[in-house]
Amino acid sequence: MALSQAAASSSSSLHLILCREAERYCLHARPGDGSKTTVRADRDTTAAGKKKGGGLAVFIRNRWCNLEHIHVKECVCSPDVELIAIGLRPYYLPREFTNVIAITVYSPPTGKANTACDVIHSVTADLQTKHPGAFILITGDFNHASLSSTLPTFHQYVQCSMRDSKTLDLLYANVTSALVLSHLRPLVSPFQDPLQFAYQPKVGVDDAVIYLLQRAYSSLDRLNTTVRVMFFDFSSAFNTIQPRLLRAKLEKIQMDAPLVSWIKDYLTGRPQFVRLRSCVSDPLMSNTGAPQGTVLSPFLFTHLWQRLRLCLQFFP
Repeated sequence: MALSQAAASSSSSLHLILCREAERYCLHARPGDGSKTTVRADRDTTAAGKKKGGGLAVFIRNRWCNLEHIHVKECVCSPDVELIAIGLRPYYLPREFTNVIAITVYSPPTGKANTACDVIHSVTADLQTKHPGAFILITGDFNHASLSSTLPTFHQYVQCSMRDSKTLDLLYANVTSALVLSHLRPLVSPFQDPLQFAYQPKVGVDDAVIYLLQRAYSSLDRLNTTVRVMFFDFSSAFNTIQPRLLRAKLEKIQMDAPLVSWIKDYLTGRPQFVRLRSCVSDPLMSNTGAPQGTVLSPFLFTHLWQRLRLCLQFFP
């Protein structure tokens, strides 16, 4: 059995192995030699248009993640790309992340690179929507495919040649924005609204509802009192972020200039286009809003609009 190592996590606990010669098609985790769990996606030769077997496998150390917390999220087998996406909840995980999603791919040399990238993007975007706080890594044998334009918010970490002068095994991850958030949160926290419940550690929607009801009931306990509640619903909320205004706010609280510049660069000059089957629109550079599905975008949005409550304090 020919194995090609695709990547390993920063903790060296998650090993992603590309299996070129597997025996059958299966989508379940099974105990390995006692120290690891193997998740296999054996090649469907009919769907892949190939005569030989093969497939993908992911090896996960049991001391890093329990078998019950390993779930196959998606699997694709086609002539252009083979893919398996696995959801993981390890014993230890930085609080910036809710879980880990490992996507292993194999793009054959004879496949269409654009089609492979579209499939990877579709699967990744769907997972980001369902798991906005997840740490997502994409790794495998890409051959001539590249995700640099398909997933511009993901960073590619492999910088060395692995096969003579070629770099075919790549590793993409969305960890960059989360690392920035870990530095940004303590700098902004002294200026945050104490009644900000969303996207904050150890608090959430339930806390907001409890606070609202407590204030309302306390007022209604007094005679001849009424309570007025005003709700605002932002349409396409993250698209309302204006980098120029956000930069001014961050500079006003004396945030580090390099960090402010990185955030502005992160939010501006983002190419966007629409693809419908084989038709692709002209690209459009976006200089407003924030990328969907990242852990940094909600934080920037709440910081930009946190003064809204102060503006409404004198509302009659």
